[in-house]
Amino acid sequence: MRELIQSKPFIAHWISVLFTQLGSFFTLIALPWLVLEVSNNDPVILAMVLAAWGLPHSILLLVGGVLADRIGAVKLLIMSRVIFVVFTLIFACSLWLNFYSITWLAVSAFFLGCCSALGNPAAQSLLPRILPVSALLQANGVLMGSMQVSQVIGPMLAGVVIWQVKEVFSVSSLGAYDYFAVVFAIDAGLVFCGLCIFT
Repeated sequence: MRELIQSKPFIAHWISVLFTQLGSFFTLIALPWLVLEVSNNDPVILAMVLAAWGLPHSILLLVGGVLADRIGAVKLLIMSRVIFVVFTLIFACSLWLNFYSITWLAVSAFFLGCCSALGNPAAQSLLPRILPVSALLQANGVLMGSMQVSQVIGPMLAGVVIWQVKEVFSVSSLGAYDYFAVVFAIDAGLVFCGLCIFT
């Protein structure tokens, strides 16, 4: 364990993954919530948008692994996170400007899913590049344990933040979905923080 604590690249990677995963929970909770509000609780439209988000994960995960080997896991990870942050901010701005439609939500979900599907294999392949073989078992245990904890805390935190932001914006005269713009901007900010820590 001391070997992990003394490894600055591992600590940076670990904290970066936690920030990024926390941000992903904001998307995981906010996107279906937004779709249901825009579509008047239509389950078919919700299924279509979530399918658009999940499709890249089933198609691009293998491609992401190949790209991580060919162009480098670090470069692919940084590229996917930068693109994710930029596009999430564009998406947040579109909601702030009251530009939204089911088609735009589906396209955005697909694009965000692509970024995630390409970045995940790169993140998972980093440990052997930054740690000796003797430390890999413990490092995997620490990362997996942290992810399990974040899977319990993350969705609850995201739900509470979304609800609180909605309560604040409900007393304003702003657009109907401006609070979702704030939530997606928080998502982008968390991933950006993770990116800064990693680099």
